[in-house]
Amino acid sequence: MTAADQPDAVLASDAQNGNRRAFDQLVIRHKAQIYRIARHYIGNSSDALDIVQDSFVAAWLALA
Repeated sequence: MTAADQPDAVLASDAQNGNRRAFDQLVIRHKAQIYRIARHYIGNSSDALDIVQDSFVAAWLALA
């Protein structure tokens, strides 16, 4: 089974154990939705992209 086929919970657990590919798959899977939410509330696409990036960086750092 590839990372793309794994449920989020499995990917999150794998990412917490240092699996960067699992985290990358979570980013791929959820970045568009997070962007739409940020864009809706912020109203600026550039700022929304910054929020998405900051959110994933914070998530990666919080895994430890």
